Amino acid sequence: MFPIRFIRSSSTGRTREIIKFYYDFKSPFTYLALEPALQLEKDYPVQIRFIPRSFHTQQSFGGNLIERNRLHVNKVQYLDLDCQRFAKERGLIIREPKHSFDSRLSLIAGLYADKHQFFHAFASRTFELFFKRQLNIENMDEIIKLLYETSKKDKTF
Repeated sequence: MFPIRFIRSSSTGRTREIIKFYYDFKSPFTYLALEPALQLEKDYPVQIRFIPRSFHTQQSFGGNLIERNRLHVNKVQYLDLDCQRFAKERGLIIREPKHSFDSRLSLIAGLYADKHQFFHAFASRTFELFFKRQLNIENMDEIIKLLYETSKKDKTF
């Protein structure tokens, strides 16, 4: 059916399965799934491969607010309620963004952080600040500052 990819760990010699984790920094569900996914790497012989994927909210939820029918409006409301409930159970703050963001810049920064092996710190901090409305993921200066803060600080961006 689906090919399963494995890698062999150089330190332990054990075979580890690769799990693809698609993320977007404006997705609250990705934020909620990040820590459990990272825990999988600690608990099981797997490696998480982080893959950026821009999520287009208008296409997924029936277009602009004016164009949405009642079914799409209800779907968004219930998804938001579920998200808030899951976040509250884990002590996370998720405030709905005030407008639709283009996350491409932050996704590119995520690729850079992954390449230089500080993705976990970068992603955790990006999600936290974005959903507290303290980070504009479209602002290059803010993203560069965040890259510097979460890296080993010996890199230039």
